[in-house]
Amino acid sequence: MLSYLKLDLLDKCYLFFVSWRKIKMQFFTPYDLAHFCRNVMKKLCLLSLLVVSTLTLAQEPDKDEWQNTTISDETIRKIQDSKFNYKKCVAEEMKKKEYQSQESRTATEAIVKQCETVLSQMRDVYLAENVPGVIADRHLKQMRLQTTRLVLQDMMFNEAARASGK
Repeated sequence: MLSYLKLDLLDKCYLFFVSWRKIKMQFFTPYDLAHFCRNVMKKLCLLSLLVVSTLTLAQEPDKDEWQNTTISDETIRKIQDSKFNYKKCVAEEMKKKEYQSQESRTATEAIVKQCETVLSQMRDVYLAENVPGVIADRHLKQMRLQTTRLVLQDMMFNEAARASGK
């Protein structure tokens, strides 16, 4: 019997796998053993990655993440009414004479700021329906940007029309 104190790590690994698989030592060469250990390590690594990724995916979803739910028809109507009121506010502000004499970007910024309180009513409707604030803010930001683009385009058109008429 070989003394375990005189064996290096590779020989210990070799003896472990030989006894484990019940194969005599003379059938393995050091190259075969290294190849076998490398394959086992690859499989163990892939298995551990698979287990970790499965555990990560199986965790509870974030509480701030919105799960697909149904929004009632009443809530949709309230959101549409708030959106209509916001667009109505913007249209009424655009008609005021004080904005007609200002530069288009300055006027657009002032118009959007004037109607910000009307837009916040839509956020209240979303929050009352338990929609996460992140999603409500994203929708309001999208609507604000679309409205700002349209107002700026209209104000620039009016400014160009006034300049060409002089």
